Amino acid sequence: MNPFRFIILPAGLALILGAGPLAGALRLPEARAASPEQGSGPPGGQATSGGAAQRPADKAELRLTRNVMTIRLEKGSYQVMELLDFENPGKAPIVSKDGAPTIRIALPASSNVRNPEVEVLSAPHGLDRKFLQFTGKEIVSTETIPPGRKLIVLLYRMADEFGGITVEKPILYGTDNFAIFPEKGGVQLSTGSLNRLEPVKMQDSEFDRFAGATRPGGKVRFHIQAPDSLANPTQFYAALGGLFLAGAAVTLWVRGRRRRKLTRGIEREELVAGIAALDDRLALGEMTPEDHRAERAGRLARLRELSG
Repeated sequence: MNPFRFIILPAGLALILGAGPLAGALRLPEARAASPEQGSGPPGGQATSGGAAQRPADKAELRLTRNVMTIRLEKGSYQVMELLDFENPGKAPIVSKDGAPTIRIALPASSNVRNPEVEVLSAPHGLDRKFLQFTGKEIVSTETIPPGRKLIVLLYRMADEFGGITVEKPILYGTDNFAIFPEKGGVQLSTGSLNRLEPVKMQDSEFDRFAGATRPGGKVRFHIQAPDSLANPTQFYAALGGLFLAGAAVTLWVRGRRRRKLTRGIEREELVAGIAALDDRLALGEMTPEDHRAERAGRLARLRELSG
């Protein structure tokens, strides 16, 4: 997969989704409500160059304004670009305190038995690699988050299997603008938690569109599959059973033919031996020429039939 194929998609997605309201505020672990007095300065009296107080991560509020996923199928795996548009609505940067993460991103998991985990293709765009950590099924960062927007793009893939896969996406930050864009004609998606909207065109490709709202602590569950894996398992097993029966019939026919050929060969040898015995009996005078001709004619006709 070429990761740069997706890079120009975020701008197009942002235009399609629109600005949307801010929603889904989520406090990070160990978060406590910060009082106005606590906002007057950072711990230890540190301040930014602009004079605004820093807010430690355990007292910060970060909002997710939109979360968008585009899905393509390439070489037996689903290639996913996930865009997360965060906002620090305060006037002070959010800083890590005692190693607490300033941003957490949960990775989805699939129902693929052999490969349930996603494979991250590159470091997240928009996050400093020096502050990144992969913790289980999450990506966490301790970098400072300045006021304003923070756009993050993830590139990863999930292995396909016959009949498709079911994906569960944990929600850490809720948003009123969650959307999935599967490539039309390449990926078929079904879900009960999102609304199906009109398809859209991006990068000279057409995408189906599913959208809805999410809340912290929930999960978005959806099923994706390739068009050639839509066959009902019952139909698949029926076809497999048909092939088995056809193979068995051919095997029995071949064996029967071989058995008939062997039986005809034995009968042919017996007829030849019988005709020779009749000739010997005639020479010894043990039978009359008339009886010899009658018996020999019947056996000779059957021998010609088997040899034809």
